Amino acid sequence: AVLKSPKGLLVVDSSMDFDAKKTLAKIRSISSLPIKYIINTHYHFDHTNGNSVLGKNATIYMHKNAKKPLLKMLKDKNKKCDYQGKIRTVTNKKIIFGNETVLIKSFGPGHTNGDLVVIFKNAKVVHAGDIFFSNLAPFINAKDGANTKNWVTVIRKLTTTYKNYKYIPGHGMIGSASSFKAFADYLQYVRKQVAVKIKQKKTKKETIASIDTSKFKMLEWKYLNKRNNIAAIYDELSK
Repeated sequence: AVLKSPKGLLVVDSSMDFDAKKTLAKIRSISSLPIKYIINTHYHFDHTNGNSVLGKNATIYMHKNAKKPLLKMLKDKNKKCDYQGKIRTVTNKKIIFGNETVLIKSFGPGHTNGDLVVIFKNAKVVHAGDIFFSNLAPFINAKDGANTKNWVTVIRKLTTTYKNYKYIPGHGMIGSASSFKAFADYLQYVRKQVAVKIKQKKTKKETIASIDTSKFKMLEWKYLNKRNNIAAIYDELSK
């Protein structure tokens, strides 16, 4: 997401490093103004690796629980974080940017334990990051702090508070409160089904094979598939 004001630009997420120059070129087709702020919805590489390209002169906001794993991820890949001094950690912040009021909010763990949601009050737009996979099976990793119980709670809270807003997902097409709720319905359904199988002492393999998710028509790709979702939620609930 890009917000333009007379002061400059505010950008939500910075794409992957190999795509960042294309992203910057697209931004420059909108405006030649400097990028003042980047807000990272979480630390994953496909949302932060473009920070070095887009954020040369920007203040970069992220959740306090996103900074440490981001720096570790870059170190493990032998990449230097040349913007570390520009990072500001937040959980709740309001930015008045031109005629827009931008709210940066944390609702606790969902996709990771360092998620941020960005709300554009006047435009009536919510950037949900990877709390929303629009018409896609999501990436769920309990070891990464994913908490599908609170994830569902966050979605219910957002769609109740911001009913008539557009929702920008971390992946997939722009959606609405109703399509975001449908995504929550999917997570809640899988959670309930997996809980039953665990109570019946089914193995993970048996659980994956026995849960019917056919009523949820979602695109699947590699690790973004419903079988992996069932496995991840099995691991989460087995704790």
